[in-house]
Parts: sequence; structure tokens; C-alpha cells
Amino acid sequence: MRDARGLVLDTAHRVLLLRALDDTWHAPATVVRVGERPLVAFVAFARERFEIDLPRPCGMRPAMDPAEFAFVLDPSVRVDAAETSWVPLRDLDGLTRDADALWSLYVDTMLGGWIPPARAGRVIDVFAFGTGARTNAALAHLVARGHKRGTAGWLAAEEARRNVIPAPGLVSIITDGFGYPVCALETVRVDLTRFADVPEDFARTEAEGDGSLADWTEAHRAAFLKQGEELGIEFSDDAVVFLERFRVLRVLDRA
Repeated sequence: MRDARGLVLDTAHRVLLLRALDDTWHAPATVVRVGERPLVAFVAFARERFEIDLPRPCGMRPAMDPAEFAFVLDPSVRVDAAETSWVPLRDLDGLTRDADALWSLYVDTMLGGWIPPARAGRVIDVFAFGTGARTNAALAHLVARGHKRGTAGWLAAEEARRNVIPAPGLVSIITDGFGYPVCALETVRVDLTRFADVPEDFARTEAEGDGSLADWTEAHRAAFLKQGEELGIEFSDDAVVFLERFRVLRVLDRA
């Protein structure tokens, strides 16, 4: 007999871990009986342990008879089972002895074998541009096709949601909104400014809509007002926004 192991991710690529009896954390795994297919065994284990139906795997460890799989859960799927935790990739080291194996599986299955720069290590951010799957995919497309080289965020809203605030050197994995990686970026510059003082050249850098400052202002004011309503905080032209400029490290593929 052997084990089948799963790298189970949410759309932000937080990793699902289980607490063992000795208070250590580990990746979900189950015993595969003789004659049993590893994927079938792991899916059955997840249904019993987490009360969820896993999607088809988005990757597996290349082998003639693979027993390690990666899954990205649908945003609507929740795991509330006892003794479980969702952990960002950057926090795996020191928490679980499976950290190296999970990172290797992540690189292989999710990043197409591409390894982030050594200076970044495993300290990466994962997110999708915009709100809604169609917008997420469209904006990731603009980056991959060489148009979009910047993004903006309302500082107070990002802090309220405990999201990573970009700084030069940050490596980010951009997804299509469903959790599937499109490209990897490195932040090269971040400026803080009032919303009312965003310069025309940044609208061209962000390359959304028609590229004009008027279009940028209209679209972002609507988005930030909606964020304010959701978070219960007020947005105005005096709100501080960050203007991030980035370079593309890699369009993620494995052809």
C-alpha cells in the first residue's frame, strides 16, 4: 500500500492542511489499497473527511502511476471540517514537514515548472485583477499580451481585507479568477497618492478601457465606492491609493 496526497488550494492559493494527533500539520493524504486508483482513493477521502466533492485535478506529479495531485476549489466551496487550516504558501516553512514537497508539487503543477526568483523564495502573492471572473480573465489577458503594466488599489480597503500591500521586489502570481495561473509579475515601483491626483501617464500604464485618465477615474471610482459599501468605510477623492508598476517575469505555460 502507499499514500495518495493532495495539494488542495483555494483561488488565492492558500493550502489546506490537517492537524495530526501530535499537533503537527500535514497535507491531506490517504492510504491507497492494492488495486485501487490513487485519484479515486483521494477523492473518496476528501468527500468523507471534508464533505466536499473535489473537481478534476488541475495537475499531477508526472509519473506512470501518479499519486500526488493538485486541486483548485471553486470559490463557492467551503471547508469547515475540524482540525483543518488554510495556510498561504509563504507560511508553509516551519509549519509543516510537507513544506518542501508541497512547494515542489505547486511549482510543477501550477507554475508549469517555473521557479520564482531565489530572492523571492516562497514569499509570493497570488491574486486576480478586478472583480468577477470575466474581468479577472480580461485583465490577465491584457498583462499576458503586453499591454497592462500597472495596477492600483485603495490602501484603506486593502488593509481592511488584510491583503498584501505591494512593495518593490514582490513577486505575484496572477490568476484568471478561477485560481489558474496566467503569469508571474515583479513589482518595480509603488507610489502613494490621493485618488484625485492620479496622473494621466498611470492610466496609460494600467491600460484598461480606452487608456484615458477620465476612463480610469470613472471605472476606479465605481469600484472603490463598491468596496467602501462592502467594508463599511467611506471613499472620497482624498482617499490614498497605491499605484503599482510591475514587469512580467513569466507567462506561465508548459507547451
